[in-house]
Amino acid sequence: MFCGYSKFISIELFLNNRLCNIKLMYLRIVIFVIALVLFLRMVRMIWIEFLKATNQKVKEGSQTEGKVEASDLKKYGSVLGLTGKVTKEEIKKAYREKVRKYHPDTLQNMAPEFQDLAKKKTAELNEAYEFMKKKFGI
Repeated sequence: MFCGYSKFISIELFLNNRLCNIKLMYLRIVIFVIALVLFLRMVRMIWIEFLKATNQKVKEGSQTEGKVEASDLKKYGSVLGLTGKVTKEEIKKAYREKVRKYHPDTLQNMAPEFQDLAKKKTAELNEAYEFMKKKFGI
């Protein structure tokens, strides 16, 4: 009877040892996956920084300059409320209307939050108008 009990104990120890090895293997896999995810995030951040640096060079002059200007044109056009093909006069008119509406001096009697919002909006409008002036030679 003692002999059978020792065999049971040895089988149990063998299985426990085997389970520990399996748990260790899974732990190693989990650690590897975590390390891989962190590595890929780091590579992604480096790639994004590279693309940002490249975009600045693209704006200065490159083969893809037209694509960048097209997206900027769409962005600044939406700030001014313009769509499609526009003339110089339409750009000026839209800019003047928007500035008249959002200029901080016209909102002096409002709460400070509204005045801050008006300053930000006016800055956006000025940036958009400067881009349009350069683009269309206004």
